[in-house]
Amino acid sequence: AKIRDWLAPGTSPALVSLLGARGEPEEAGLIHFSRTKSLPEATCPEKALLTQLGIDSLLGFTLKRDRGVTFFLGFTFRKGRPRWNEANETLLRTIAEMIVRVVENKEMGDSLARLATTDSLTGLSNRRHFTEELAREMRRCQRKQEPSALLILDMDFFKKVNDAHGHAAGDAVLVHFAACARATLRQIDLIGRLGGEEFGVILPDTRGDNALVAAERLRKALETSPTHNEGRVIPITVSIGVTLLRGQDAS
Repeated sequence: AKIRDWLAPGTSPALVSLLGARGEPEEAGLIHFSRTKSLPEATCPEKALLTQLGIDSLLGFTLKRDRGVTFFLGFTFRKGRPRWNEANETLLRTIAEMIVRVVENKEMGDSLARLATTDSLTGLSNRRHFTEELAREMRRCQRKQEPSALLILDMDFFKKVNDAHGHAAGDAVLVHFAACARATLRQIDLIGRLGGEEFGVILPDTRGDNALVAAERLRKALETSPTHNEGRVIPITVSIGVTLLRGQDAS
């Protein structure tokens, strides 16, 4: 039997290759393949897998494309000739639309959560989120009776940067600081902008000596990595305070 197919515009090339599809779309979004067992092995090396799974035909729907990946929802038919009907297509389309709505709502929720917890300029945690995470880390230290560390950083003479180069340059310095801090610290460390040029860092599971090493590594990285903005080199240094979060101190 010949392969019968309807391809939605923008259907994944990988999917087309997998099923050896040919032809023009009949209905946007709907993809219908029959008699997949007759796919030529030369153009469909995955045929063995389809045969192993016993898939004889497929009715599918393209959901959305994200970062070059097409998500695909489908029904498969395993025995005999396919008997797809309008009810199958309606059910599949309804499920696809529900999935799309759920995904979009989840993405919107994630976006709102990021806006609520992130500093818009630097992309670091904002003051409220950092304070909440600090309280949570203190409770963890109390529960585990293991110390963590807290760094408080303040950029030296930051006002002079704004006065000499303008606020846009000052913003560039803050953004550069955020990038440098992320590259220098561990992924588990939380960096927050507390306000203006003041920042905080939570170092989980970190004792005194290691906290001092981390603070010095960050201080040196910033000192040796000036900000470049509109052809100007803007040197920057920071002052860092270090303290331990101990179980007996948490409340």
